Amino acid sequence: LIFILIFKKKRVNTPPDIARQQSRDIRNIIGFDSGIKVIHPLTKEKIPVWLSSYVLSDYAEGAVMGVPAHDSRDFDFAKKYSIPIKTVVVSTDSTKQKKSELFEEYGTLIDSGDYSGMSSVSAFDAISKKIESLDFGKSTTKLRLKDWLVSRQRYWGCPIPIIYCNSCGTVPVPEHSLPVLLPDNIKISKKGGSPLKQATDWLHTNCPKCNGPATRESDTMDTFVDSSWYYLRFMTPKCDSHLITKEAQNWLPVDVYIGGIEHAILHLLYSRFINRFLYSEGLSPTTEPFKNLVTQGMVQSKTFKVPETGEYVKPADVEIENDIAYSKKTKKELTISWEKMSKSKHNGVDPSEIVSEYGADAARLYTLFKAPPSNPLEFERKDLSGHVRFLNRLLILAKNASQPNLVKEEQEQNIQGDRDVLRLLNETILSVATQIESSCFNVAVAELMKLTNAVFSTPISQNVRYTVALSMAKMLFPLAPHVSCEMLELLHKDKTVDLDIDKIFWPEVDEKALHKEEIEVVIQIQGKTRGSIKIASENVGNDEKLTQEAQESVIFKNYVKNSLVKKVIISPKRNLINFVLESKTVGK
Repeated sequence: LIFILIFKKKRVNTPPDIARQQSRDIRNIIGFDSGIKVIHPLTKEKIPVWLSSYVLSDYAEGAVMGVPAHDSRDFDFAKKYSIPIKTVVVSTDSTKQKKSELFEEYGTLIDSGDYSGMSSVSAFDAISKKIESLDFGKSTTKLRLKDWLVSRQRYWGCPIPIIYCNSCGTVPVPEHSLPVLLPDNIKISKKGGSPLKQATDWLHTNCPKCNGPATRESDTMDTFVDSSWYYLRFMTPKCDSHLITKEAQNWLPVDVYIGGIEHAILHLLYSRFINRFLYSEGLSPTTEPFKNLVTQGMVQSKTFKVPETGEYVKPADVEIENDIAYSKKTKKELTISWEKMSKSKHNGVDPSEIVSEYGADAARLYTLFKAPPSNPLEFERKDLSGHVRFLNRLLILAKNASQPNLVKEEQEQNIQGDRDVLRLLNETILSVATQIESSCFNVAVAELMKLTNAVFSTPISQNVRYTVALSMAKMLFPLAPHVSCEMLELLHKDKTVDLDIDKIFWPEVDEKALHKEEIEVVIQIQGKTRGSIKIASENVGNDEKLTQEAQESVIFKNYVKNSLVKKVIISPKRNLINFVLESKTVGK
């Protein structure tokens, strides 16, 4: 065990979830032994006190008991500074765990004196009672849900259903008078304060208890309150008898919750809290409102700062020479860094400018392709040009792929090219659908680019060109809808095409086109790759024929020579075969 304190002078106001994530990178961990020893209250063992940069100052008293064998952050810290790692909890299935491994789950205590053999839960209760009996402390429950400010001095929000009466005090609006509706004759001024205070006809009312003069609460609820539960009403917005109908309950929980890191530690917790309340009242069918969380990365842009003061400099006041930034005013070198877009940092980008110059679809594709949704996106204006060119190539493809006109001679000339492109097309249909479902939009765009390159570089018939262009237009629709519709119009220029979103269906996969006549199989000798051969697809599924063809190859004969084969290993995907030899002498 070790006792760890935070560097008070190096405190950084980083959100706890981010700090915990960063601390897993061992390069960010800094610490040293203070030379001080403290006494364990139960074992009387002397424990060294270490100072570290990863302990959170706002957690407990800024000092924690380190357990290197059972906490990933402590484990990394102990490994870096060669601190002994003592295992005191093991898995109930001890065959699955070695003593030197990190174990962060509940299990059974070992090497823990009177508590050895207890489960983690039982030991926690027993140790807590022992500490309380010795008057060293007591167990507490730490809640992650903090106080939540729900009132706002603005018009757009749900009125708080409270009435203030001089005689009765604070009185809730009766249930039969709910909901309280906002007034329509409102005037928005720039004087500050709640605009509802100016709506005197709405503000002044009668007390529900004594019928005397009273006033309404003029603050409105933060929109976070509504968005914490409105997904329930989206499914049954016109139902007046229930919050959500039994039929709509089958749609719950929500499949994906998307938000930034601040949502994960704020709004998500509030929404879960409210859902727990609704569940306890029988109004929600599930304990958890969402299945999966996708934490989107922040859009970052270049910033220019004065090194001495940290002052941000506007891009217009910066000149770049050989990738080095200088201030136009002082001619001094500036620091370049990537940071979250912000007005105060002068690194924001106006989306309307991007759409005006490059088009909405190019902007969308760039955003989707640049980085996975959960990663930060480093915005660089010059990269947008590549996506404009890609979309223009698709429009050219659609323009050239007029209505199919099958010519027998042309089909015979391009039969191999047609097969290869149609196979790639159907592989792309499967892959893009999977990537979109998995929110891997960057990979989906890359697959479409790969198919586009193949179409332009491979001799194919007009019939296949039309098939590819039509499927491409449909696959493009979720990613770049405007160009997708333009492609569909070009492909149906002689007919009226219905571009209703409900009529654009995902292209179907032609299973026959996916069939490959030959499969490339990698040959390994003693685990080392020596080359590859192509084998008829019908032989790949047969171990005996696959082995025979591999052994008859020039690659096998050159490297194996007179050695005897001890074992043959074929990969599950059957695209790799490895020969283990008896003799140590192998052809070089």
